[in-house]
Amino acid sequence: MAKKKRVEQDETTGLEPQEAVEELPFEAALQRLEEIVGQLESGDVPLDEALREYALAVKLIRRCHQVLDQAEHQIEMLSRIDAEGNPVVESVEDETLGLESSETATSSRRSRR
Repeated sequence: MAKKKRVEQDETTGLEPQEAVEELPFEAALQRLEEIVGQLESGDVPLDEALREYALAVKLIRRCHQVLDQAEHQIEMLSRIDAEGNPVVESVEDETLGLESSETATSSRRSRR
């Protein structure tokens, strides 16, 4: 019989080890970010803990932006039309969008606005 591993939360992130920030769904990252903001705004957190929480908040913000950028890209892929007004069908799943290319695409879209 296999032994169950005792899973403890990482002290620096408050997340279980397998829940790396880079893998969190948007909703979970946002919820954890809101918790951190509440803790920091309360002013009841010791400085060293506040700094750890702030560092985690920055990572969570980056994760949220990454997920939103990917969602925006998928929406753009799904809503493309050709010159004749017909939808252009492309497979969103086939396309891999790294954070670097996502940031480039986002900055180019923002510069057009």
